[in-house]
Amino acid sequence: RAARPSGFGLVTAGSINASTLPAFETVLSAVSRLRLDCHLAVIGDGPALPALKARAETLMLSSRATFVGALPHPKKMEYLRAAKAFIVPSGGQSFPSLVLHALSEGCPVIGAAGGSVSEIIENGRNGLLFRPGDAADLGEQIVTLASTPGLSLKLIAEGVRTVERHSWDATVAATFDALETLEVKA
Repeated sequence: RAARPSGFGLVTAGSINASTLPAFETVLSAVSRLRLDCHLAVIGDGPALPALKARAETLMLSSRATFVGALPHPKKMEYLRAAKAFIVPSGGQSFPSLVLHALSEGCPVIGAAGGSVSEIIENGRNGLLFRPGDAADLGEQIVTLASTPGLSLKLIAEGVRTVERHSWDATVAATFDALETLEVKA
């Protein structure tokens, strides 16, 4: 089972490479500024992982961040179930399936605004959004989630509804509806 660190558990995940490194550094910077008792689990691997670990050391996050490496899907789900929030460091990825997985596990999402994340997460409704690259804004969103009574439960409930709207059955039905509206030209 995923370890349950003390404090407000946060998870972030992804491939850590030259293009994603600044986004992951934003997450580390946000956590380092918090006076909230929290712990960040970083799931992922990649060529820029040593640089990210070095950044965590310079921010003195050794007791507040754990680098768990790449994990199989079931193990990622354990981390999401144990976490209080899943942080999506950048919105520029392709379809953010891990966002839907987090929502399905009852884990509120805090994502970088823009790109595909904003197509699923509506700020304050089914998750929270922060300005990409803005560690202070991300920190504020984390504190808001941790300190606002009932917010987590509201985001979890709406997150489950979001997952239902993106199920395979719903996707197939929407596809057939779209196909039926197409005109056939002879």
